[in-house]
Amino acid sequence: MYLNNPLRIFFILWAGLQIEAKRDLTIEINQFITNVTDWQLVKTANYYLYGTKTIFVDFVLSRNVNNFQLKVSVDMIRKDNRHMNVFKIDTSGCEALKGTHDKMNLMRVVFREIFRVSNIPKKCPIIGNQKYVINNYTLRGTDFPSFFPNLEFQIKIEFTVDNIPTATAIIKGTIRK
Repeated sequence: MYLNNPLRIFFILWAGLQIEAKRDLTIEINQFITNVTDWQLVKTANYYLYGTKTIFVDFVLSRNVNNFQLKVSVDMIRKDNRHMNVFKIDTSGCEALKGTHDKMNLMRVVFREIFRVSNIPKKCPIIGNQKYVINNYTLRGTDFPSFFPNLEFQIKIEFTVDNIPTATAIIKGTIRK
C-alpha cells in the first residue's frame, strides 16, 4: 500500500511545514554525541548540549576543504527500540551549503538554523585555521507540522573528506505535544 512506506509517510508529514497552523510541539534533545575520526584534518572540536534544547559546536580545520560528502539519516525510534528510517541522503556537502539540493525541506530547515546561529559559510571552501562556531542551535517546534506525532528520533550526520571518514554526529531526541 502507498502509506506502508515510512518514507512516504514522513514526506506527507513534512509537507505540513507549508501549512500555517499553531505549533504546540516541544522538541527535546536527549543526547548529542560527536566522534572525530580524522584528527589530522580536524585540529580542534568541542561540543556541548545545554539542557534539552541547545547545541554548541566549535571546530578548526588544519587546511582548506574544497569539497566534502555529507550523509544524513533520520530515524523514528519505535517503542520496542527498533529504528525506522524515514529520511536518508548522501550528497555533496558544498551543494548542501549552497542550498542547491532539492531533496527535501528537512535539509533547508537544518541549514537555515545553522546559518542563523553560526559563522559556517554558505559555500565552499571551508577555510583552514579559522574557528567556526555553531552557537545555540535548536530544533524548533515551528519547523515541524502541527500534526506531527509524539515520537523519539535519531539524526545521524556523517562527514567525509577526500574519501576519509572525518566526523560523525548523532542527535537523539523526543517530539511531544
